[in-house]
Amino acid sequence: MVKVRPTTLADCEQLLGARPDWRIRAMTVEANSEPVAIGGLAYMPDNTVFAFVEGDEAVKRYPVTIHKAVRRGLDDAKRRGVRRILSIADEHIEAAPRWLERFGFVPAGHDNLFILEL
Repeated sequence: MVKVRPTTLADCEQLLGARPDWRIRAMTVEANSEPVAIGGLAYMPDNTVFAFVEGDEAVKRYPVTIHKAVRRGLDDAKRRGVRRILSIADEHIEAAPRWLERFGFVPAGHDNLFILEL
């Protein structure tokens, strides 16, 4: 069974390898009671907001679940007043730019950086 739930510190340590350096608002995808992906928004000290996803295999295996979670997260960010989100497409994942564009991100023109204006 696959479910999406709020991220815990233990999820960050398991999936990211450490506590996050910045404040995050994230969700965890859990399959068979094990966290398999984490994604959300990271809030930088300069007020820049970055979208991130960690768990490439889970994205491939549960694309609909991940897509719906991302859509809910972006809608929630807009309701909370976030107006601009940046993301960096992983150069090792061929579909990453297409995936970001599907959510409305546009290429910034350099360094695999994408921007979403809400």
